[in-house]
Amino acid sequence: MYRLIAITLLGGLFTPAASADPANQRQYYDGWKKAVSKPYYYRHFYFKKSPADKEYAYHYGIYYPSRGQRVYMYNPQTKRYWGYWDGENYSFLPRNKQKAAIDDIPAEDFPKPGKAPMIPEVDDAIIMTPPPNDFPKMNDDKP
Repeated sequence: MYRLIAITLLGGLFTPAASADPANQRQYYDGWKKAVSKPYYYRHFYFKKSPADKEYAYHYGIYYPSRGQRVYMYNPQTKRYWGYWDGENYSFLPRNKQKAAIDDIPAEDFPKPGKAPMIPEVDDAIIMTPPPNDFPKMNDDKP
């Protein structure tokens, strides 16, 4: 009896909090991480390619403090930046302007931010959710 109670109580310690549990979410962002020896922070944008998927695919949201409050989206499969979030609006780079290095994309190649894009690589038309507006502070090693 006591053993069952102890197992039940210990099991509760390892259950993730509801706000951190993405089990029923189609898309979500995780928290900021500082890139080691690089001048940026990054976070994952997780999404399910179809509603029935159990596994998530992901892209990176990258924040360069020197470039203002924008979250640049990077696809690790194509190894290309494909646009940026500027608050609730999105600047979607044309495919021929997408590059592997942010410094290789002139500012004028980014169109004026507009409506949110569809989640890339999904089987149905789902609008991408903007990232939380919780930018880390510059030189903050623990965002």
